[in-house]
Order: sequence, then structure tokens, then C-alpha cells
Amino acid sequence: MSVFDTVESCELTNAHGEVNFFRVTAGRPDLTGFVPLKPGRSGYIVGHSESGHHHILDAEGVDVMERTREGMKVLYAIVRSPATLRQDAGDPHARQIVEPGEYIITNNVEYDPFLEQARRVAD
Repeated sequence: MSVFDTVESCELTNAHGEVNFFRVTAGRPDLTGFVPLKPGRSGYIVGHSESGHHHILDAEGVDVMERTREGMKVLYAIVRSPATLRQDAGDPHARQIVEPGEYIITNNVEYDPFLEQARRVAD
């Protein structure tokens, strides 16, 4: 079952490299299998880059849960106050503000029909 199956509507509000924030506007995601995450010193890492540059969401006023299924990770976040989304790279993506709400956070994936496997996209 996809985390989106029980969501009636959502909208893409933030796209930061390969990381996408979908704000849930109606319905409720199925949170079966999700576990709470603890933020690091700089916040929650919501996207890992192969080059070591991560996408980070501020932790203040934010709770994040994670589920990994079939090798793919999905995050669910409750944002209670505006939070900054940033990248810790020498030439980072522009900072963005994530407004209060409930979000499903995904990372883009590629599907190779010849290998019959999906893999995470790196920016």
C-alpha cells in the first residue's frame, strides 16, 4: 500500500533538488510502519546526496517519521511553524520556507525497465 492511497488530495509545495514536499490537504496518510526520527544537530536530513550534500529541514516546531519499504524511503512531517529547508553544499539550492501543515516527503527515483529496479535520483 502506498502512503498516498488514503490521501484524498495533496499539493506539491516545495521541490528542493530531488526532494519533494507534498502538503496533505484532505484525507490522512496510512502511517502503518512509520517510526519517529530524531533530528541531528542541524535538523532533519530529508534527502541524502551521493556527493554528501544533504537537504536539511529545521527541527524546531517539526516532527518527522520515516518508513522504508522495498528499499524506498518515505517521510511524513508535521510542521507546526514555518521551517527552513536548506542544502549543506558549497553551491547549495536556494533556501525555502516550508509552511505549517502535514507533508509526505519523497525523493525522486528512476526506474530502469531493463534492470527491473528502481534507484534513488541524486542531484
